[in-house]
Amino acid sequence: MDRLDEIKKRFRILDDWIITMGLDQRLDGIPYSGECTVNLDRHTAIIYPWHTNESEPPHYLLHEVLHIALRAASINREYGELFVQDLCTQFKKDK
Repeated sequence: MDRLDEIKKRFRILDDWIITMGLDQRLDGIPYSGECTVNLDRHTAIIYPWHTNESEPPHYLLHEVLHIALRAASINREYGELFVQDLCTQFKKDK
């Protein structure tokens, strides 16, 4: 299991989501960098690589997966509740 799958597994609302690492894609000649795209209807997301001159932040993947989970939580109230429960579980582990 890779790092992305390990992080995704922490959030039950992402169980049926397909999250992949994107390639170097460009929009109007500007690369997607340090961001993700989300398709709520298809339950898919792409996390794009870090492309700045700065080194990649240590929690970059977690940061982007949280963006995706937050968007997924907005689908309905039940998903929002699952997201909050899973966040609380993460804080309990960090104590």
